[in-house]
Amino acid sequence: MNARSLTIVQIIIVGSVSAVVYDVTKYGADTTGRNPSTQAIAAAINAAALKNGGIVYFPRGKYTTGPIELKSGIHVDFADGTLITFLDDPKLYPSITVKLPDGKTRHLPYTPLIRGMGVNNVAIKGNAIIDGRGQIWWDRLHPPSDRPVSVHFWVANNIVLQSFHIQNSPMFNVHIVDSNNIEINSISIKNPPDYHGKGPNTDGINLNSVKNVHIANVNIATGDDCIALNGNTDSRATNELCSIHLTKNWDADFENSH
Repeated sequence: MNARSLTIVQIIIVGSVSAVVYDVTKYGADTTGRNPSTQAIAAAINAAALKNGGIVYFPRGKYTTGPIELKSGIHVDFADGTLITFLDDPKLYPSITVKLPDGKTRHLPYTPLIRGMGVNNVAIKGNAIIDGRGQIWWDRLHPPSDRPVSVHFWVANNIVLQSFHIQNSPMFNVHIVDSNNIEINSISIKNPPDYHGKGPNTDGINLNSVKNVHIANVNIATGDDCIALNGNTDSRATNELCSIHLTKNWDADFENSH
């Protein structure tokens, strides 16, 4: 994918997102992190989705939350210095089955921390830390047992992930499947390379059957794969491969990753 294509993706995202700002604190989110903000964040996203999208804004602060579901047209904007910490109660992340726009049904053993299933024109941006608190999962379900992914998109189009940091992901940090037009820029990923003598499977960026992907200026240290490219997850499909372009300061900690 060339620079012109990237510009088009950015234009699609910007042009499709309403300029209306939905401040999560106006819906009851707690910036101290003492009280869960799961319902408040969902309320802000749902309010924006009812208006065909908008900017869901997180003022600087500390937020604790359960899983976050993104909808089409949602642009998540984190203020600099924001910390998003996910609750570590496994019961909050049950298995889910979703019927997506391609007509197929997908089943996930655990609800991802942040997910967009069958969505278009979504962005997550801002100099924030997303902490998956993976230790409880690593202790409870020793690899290779299933655990939730941190940021997961499935059958999605026109997605931008930019400028945030992911740490302590229970499983894959970013997992994108059957999707098109993806830009990942200036994010960093850090998972412990070693725990109890053996690191968990916490791939940095895991891509299955994606097309038109641009990755630039990323730093990844996971103890597992930095970037994993895979074909189609549906054994009935053929010739569905990944199309990816890496540019500008691709940086991975290969001492602790591969």
